Amino acid sequence: MTDAMGTTHKPTLIIRIKHWRMRTALAWGQFKRAWDIFRGNRFALIGLLMIGMFGIMAIAHPILISTVWPRGIYDPVTGFDMEIFPHPTSPSLKHLLGTDSLGRDVLSMLLKATTPTFSLGLTAAIATAVIGTMIGVISAYYGGIADSILSRVSDIFLLFPAPILMVVIGCRFRDIGSVPLGLIYGVVAGAGTTAVVMRSHALKVRVMPFIEASRIAGGGSRHVILKHVLPHMLPMAGLQMMIAVTGAVVADGFISFMGFTRNINNWGTIMYDAFTYAQVLGSMAQAWHVLIPSAVSLSFFAFAFYLVSRGMQDVADPRIVERRARERQTGVVLQLKRRLIKKPAPEIAVSTPSPMGTIFQLQPGRIVHATLLFAELHDISPPATSFQEKAVSKSPGKSFRDAIPIISQYGGLVSHIDGSSMVASFGIAPQRLPPQVSALLATHAGLELVDFASELNKSRSRQGLPKLKVSVGIATGLVRGQEEREKGEKPYSFRGNTVRTAQRLQQFTITLKAGGLLISEETYNFLKKVLDQFSFGRKGPAEFPWESEPKIVYEVLGRSQRLIQANWGVNRFPKIISQKNLAARESWLGISRR
Repeated sequence: MTDAMGTTHKPTLIIRIKHWRMRTALAWGQFKRAWDIFRGNRFALIGLLMIGMFGIMAIAHPILISTVWPRGIYDPVTGFDMEIFPHPTSPSLKHLLGTDSLGRDVLSMLLKATTPTFSLGLTAAIATAVIGTMIGVISAYYGGIADSILSRVSDIFLLFPAPILMVVIGCRFRDIGSVPLGLIYGVVAGAGTTAVVMRSHALKVRVMPFIEASRIAGGGSRHVILKHVLPHMLPMAGLQMMIAVTGAVVADGFISFMGFTRNINNWGTIMYDAFTYAQVLGSMAQAWHVLIPSAVSLSFFAFAFYLVSRGMQDVADPRIVERRARERQTGVVLQLKRRLIKKPAPEIAVSTPSPMGTIFQLQPGRIVHATLLFAELHDISPPATSFQEKAVSKSPGKSFRDAIPIISQYGGLVSHIDGSSMVASFGIAPQRLPPQVSALLATHAGLELVDFASELNKSRSRQGLPKLKVSVGIATGLVRGQEEREKGEKPYSFRGNTVRTAQRLQQFTITLKAGGLLISEETYNFLKKVLDQFSFGRKGPAEFPWESEPKIVYEVLGRSQRLIQANWGVNRFPKIISQKNLAARESWLGISRR
């Protein structure tokens, strides 16, 4: 479409459709992440399966009563089997759970009672979540007078526990239905306990950086609440819904079991009738098949929602969400971890101190992906008659300490430094990184060490000193936190064949005339999407005693572009910016930046 000024505008409908697709994709991504966390809790899946079984029970009764069961016999209220006498009767092929004292089929009554129980629980859950979330968000976001008033309202409702209030109302109004009773429970629980919990959660969401960014971008209060605050409140709201269902169903069962409400066919009423007619008959032996199924159904129904609430609690817990995110980034399978932990530790171990103010991410016994860098600085004596006779000696007076900022600049942590040798780790501390990122950073850092040696040679040549060469070996793979610290090791240490491979590659590099950088086959594979950043030299097979087959080793000669300085210790992922196009900030390897 073109306006009078000749400017072309996209139709509003097309823009809205694109926005809707983007929001749908984001919502679907959030749902998938939440489902991954939820299904990690086996008990929650069991609870979900149990709820599905109760749903089938609720659907099955109207189908059976209209197609298979004669209504005159299997009606849950007026049904009576004239062919069987006296009642109650024990389970049989015709009546799988038997009949009660009034001749009604127990299975039909049990299935029929599932529907009002679902209605009660669903009403209580929705009312609790809506009222609690609304009060909590408004109170936390606006603060001031609104917060004071709503907090006082919540304090008042906290004085009246919802189950106790349901009992009082059930005694006063005996004909009240399941939906009104669930609504009463939801209002009291939502305005009381749930509002306090949701307010606390909303206070955490309100101070997150994206909320402030939305305000700076011009978003109003309504936009910020609806588009940013509420989506982050949904997991906690779901948890409160599950808790509300459990409380409401148990309270309703107690009211019916005590005989306060008789006009609603639910599991509590079935238990009440079983006890009442057992007293008339003088024995519970003839009523067990009526009492036990209804009691088990009520208990299992409440227990199912409790199990689901445990799974929802995992989804709402930010610590578990962050832990699962780190596991997805590293690609480490939990079963593989358990297997590798049982393997004996290799001979070589690298110790890494935890830097000041940093939580070390590799706990003892834990297995993660990491990239190890071994480097050593050498003096080269004047040229000899042959390469084999060329003497290579370490420089005892030269240290790698001036190169520590290079490692830190690329997000690495110097694990060991002794004279002219250095060991550094990438992707473990100060933050966990995917192996693709740690391999990239370590390779760039290794090339920086090569450049570091070249700069030293310029000043040494003017002083008439022998030239230096640096040998660097890099390997990427699984490392394991040391469980039992051996004598002489630091508190934080890790082991694995990756450590041995990096050291062996560094030893291979010593034989090169001018030193250089060798990377393992695994590191090369993790760099496949960014190979255009580097220039490679020779490659060939190398044998490692701990590997069953030879591995390909790659020599890295240089790079076509550099990584612009980025604060690797603060950002979750590095900002990969090409030197040729500093303005372009593209997503790299499918990793989103925050």
